[in-house]
Amino acid sequence: MRNAFEIPYSSQQGQSSSEMGMLLRHELEKRNLQKQSVVISLPENLGFVKRYEISGESVSKKEEIAKLLEHTRNSVGIASDDLILDFWVRPGYLFENTGKHVVLIAACQKDQVERCKEIASEADLKLAGIELRSMAGINGLLGNWSQSEQENIAIAYQQDNQCTVAMMDNQGLLSIQNLGLGNKDIVEGLANGLPAVFNTMKLSGDGFWPELILLCSRDANNGQLGQACEILNERLGVITQVCYEPVGLKWDEKPPEGRTNGFVPAIGAALDGLSLTPTWFDMLHPRGKQPEKKHPISWKPALVAFIAAILLALTFWLSLMEQRNTQLAELEDKIKNMAPEIKEIEDAKSSFNLFNSYLSKKKDGNRTSYLRILYEINNQFPDTVDAYITNFNVSKSSINGDYEIKISGRIREGDIINKFIEKLNGSVFFQDARQAGPLLREVGDEFYPNRFSVTCVRKQDADISTLVR
Repeated sequence: MRNAFEIPYSSQQGQSSSEMGMLLRHELEKRNLQKQSVVISLPENLGFVKRYEISGESVSKKEEIAKLLEHTRNSVGIASDDLILDFWVRPGYLFENTGKHVVLIAACQKDQVERCKEIASEADLKLAGIELRSMAGINGLLGNWSQSEQENIAIAYQQDNQCTVAMMDNQGLLSIQNLGLGNKDIVEGLANGLPAVFNTMKLSGDGFWPELILLCSRDANNGQLGQACEILNERLGVITQVCYEPVGLKWDEKPPEGRTNGFVPAIGAALDGLSLTPTWFDMLHPRGKQPEKKHPISWKPALVAFIAAILLALTFWLSLMEQRNTQLAELEDKIKNMAPEIKEIEDAKSSFNLFNSYLSKKKDGNRTSYLRILYEINNQFPDTVDAYITNFNVSKSSINGDYEIKISGRIREGDIINKFIEKLNGSVFFQDARQAGPLLREVGDEFYPNRFSVTCVRKQDADISTLVR
């Protein structure tokens, strides 16, 4: 490792691809590092990874992977043309006919890939690949986990209010998830969150419980990580160790004390670019989408190969037709067996689309927070016999950045709105609920004669995960 350094930038610069590229170019030229090949990593909130299991006994493994890619496209509330998907499967899977195999599918939005291209172009860099930062963070600790004697290992890398958790065995990556720590203390967040993640992974199959846990953090000091290790050792009975820094690397000039772990994702992205990691994604060159390299050949070998292919096709034509019929029958059975699952997916999509118009179309917020706000409002709102909503608005506060909610509608009696406000103020999720103006009585509506308006804000310290049933 050489020339490890950080480049500070303002939020205004971060919003402009051109300004980010010019800043990067200026800093690299000062260090005589211009015109280099570069791998850019995307933050966790700009991409995701899904894990699937498929049988090694499948007749056409490439078709199975194609189905999973299509399933992933259809299960995301984003137009498929705006998505880029890449996948990873263990080496040798296409030639194995037994057991179950893990397929990891990564996704990100196409405009984020275009943004990375613009930054690299403005910085006069050769863009070699685009990796997800969660995967890069795990691969940055390659030297730490590849030397372990245990077979089932969990790696947790924390930065900001996120923690990437990966499960591995002796053949490579099994699963990867992002754990949100929110505003919790790092020690508390890791000690309480990691067991929950491991339980979720354990339910996915046998042998998913780790024998060794490796913790690494950009923000926490060694004392905090050591405290989290002690708690996890006691609660889980699993060996838990701190990664004080990535091992197996030589530094020309080491970063200041305690800052080495901040370069873990950058190290992983660089190792991905050098093809030194066993598991990786590249949203710039998704697997299966790269054009094949063509080499000029003479007409004689091509003619011989063509004649041989014709003879081979004629020789085995009958056997291939029989095999084709068998495959068609098996596919028909699989489609029939998957019908209930496909119906559940379509029902889930329909349910999501009911709320799609209420979600922010900007890429600057947590989309699931809107659904959780709707969920809690639904729990506290009076019965529809007594009231109904005519207007519902959720917006970001210009003061503290939290959510402000305004609800307008009609009610049968004035006392009903007071009870609704009391329930909002008693909720773990809302505060400062109050009437926004007096009740207005309208002539002509004998069932709901009173018009009301109520405002409230989300509690900043609310644990929104408790609202999910």
